[in-house]
Amino acid sequence: EQQSQLRSIKGLFYGCPKVTIDMNNMASLLTPISNLQDASLLFYGCTRCTGTIPDGFFSTNTGLRTIAGCFAYTNIEGIGTSGSLLNTSGMPDLKDISGLFSNCQNISTIIRSNIFEGGNSITNLGYEEILIPGGSIIKLNGLFSGCTQIPMFGKDLFNTMPKLKNHSGGKKRFRKTATGKFTHRKAGRKHLLTPVSASIKHGMRKTGVITPESNKGKILEKYLPMAK
Repeated sequence: EQQSQLRSIKGLFYGCPKVTIDMNNMASLLTPISNLQDASLLFYGCTRCTGTIPDGFFSTNTGLRTIAGCFAYTNIEGIGTSGSLLNTSGMPDLKDISGLFSNCQNISTIIRSNIFEGGNSITNLGYEEILIPGGSIIKLNGLFSGCTQIPMFGKDLFNTMPKLKNHSGGKKRFRKTATGKFTHRKAGRKHLLTPVSASIKHGMRKTGVITPESNKGKILEKYLPMAK
């Protein structure tokens, strides 16, 4: 039960070159940690981390938010055998898988189309900087950056990735400025204005502004990812 309360195992084995980890025998490693949110840099730099990552390795951790750099700079040889690494029913909080297999130069299997099935909310596959204890910054490159032995990718690999689209109603009502703020016309200007004072009506003419740090701004960022 104590294990299930864990939220983060970020960098748990970070830079442990002498720790032997055979991924062939690790299918249930994360199963007890049902509330896990952060598994970034978990095995980063573990040069004795070998074998094939089992299907469904992250499937029980449906609350995961990031697995960035989890297997970067390891010597794993394969990624699953037939299924997804994720929970195929969906992992709505998982956003970041940047650098997940960066510089895994021993991966020599075909990267199948369904290895990220269930990851419909993933938004970051590319460059990422992660701060680690001590103030150092780990710079992660692309998802498969430096994987020189991969022979082939499934042609539909990214079919499970989200197609970023603006909310059709929101894009008619809000505009995004160069500084990231959202502007909009104020409500209450159409009718029933007879009892409203001139000063209030004058104020309604001004453009409303929503900052990206506010709660409303965060919601708009979600619904208008491609806003200009």
